[in-house]
Amino acid sequence: MNAKKINLHQLRNEEHYQFMTEFRDSVTQFNAQTLNIAEGFAQLQTLYAQELEALQVVRKSATTEQLTIADAERDALFRGFDDSVKSLLNHFDPAKQQAAARLREVLDQYGNIARKTYDEETAAIGKLLVEATGALAADIATLGLTDWIAELDRRNQAFDALMKSRYAETSARTELRMREVRLEIDAKYRAITDRLDALMIINGDATYEPFVRELNARVDRYNDIIAQRRGRNAKDDSNTLGSVKQQPYPVIFKTESRWRTPSARLANHTLWPSAVKANPPLGYDARGFMPPLLSGLQLPSIISLQRQPNYR
Repeated sequence: MNAKKINLHQLRNEEHYQFMTEFRDSVTQFNAQTLNIAEGFAQLQTLYAQELEALQVVRKSATTEQLTIADAERDALFRGFDDSVKSLLNHFDPAKQQAAARLREVLDQYGNIARKTYDEETAAIGKLLVEATGALAADIATLGLTDWIAELDRRNQAFDALMKSRYAETSARTELRMREVRLEIDAKYRAITDRLDALMIINGDATYEPFVRELNARVDRYNDIIAQRRGRNAKDDSNTLGSVKQQPYPVIFKTESRWRTPSARLANHTLWPSAVKANPPLGYDARGFMPPLLSGLQLPSIISLQRQPNYR
């Protein structure tokens, strides 16, 4: 019996970490000392911890997107508040008109808060909130804008907390990179499985067979995941290829922007799939020639696809 092989580099980060987690748990269950792989397993444990650390850094990188969303929501709320004040300038009640005018004067001093940088906007809104809950509190209440101020305060604090978490994340980053850690732990995993294979040759299968059988079942499952993903990718490629074959003229790489006359042979620019060779487009033969009869026509180069099918 031998330990089955797996292309660990083809696993995605989360899948790879899960595979190593299951492998670690299985070794712990069967006992690394009994399997005679204690030294290598201890080294793998260290690398496993580093992989988790690197994975957490990758996961936290989503903070940037969260900041963008939180800032957009905060901007939208501030604009709504600002528009409400503008509208109240035309209120039929003179007292509310005056209150809106006083509030408008203060807002104009801040300018367009939504266009400031993250930190500048957070500071500006914080200062505005101090005024809104202090000197302007009576006007805010008169205008019925207390809820707006409370919500603006909540979103500004939420954004500030998210921003601080980003700073904490940046300061806590190590020099670990997922790719580097994975390469190291993959090498250690292969060393352990190679040792198991050698031990089974020297000592026989009895001690190792239950562990290796379970490991092979796990490897089969993850190899299936890789194969299924490869199959989906191949299907996507075939769909793209199929759409290319339906073109009424051969696929041409766009090596230059000028028009080509179809009377010239396009051998250096044309990729003929076998299916197209068997049934060439109207006006072409299987070699990529167009008869002189149609040489007066013009045919544009086709922009190459982002993922070019390999017909060769």
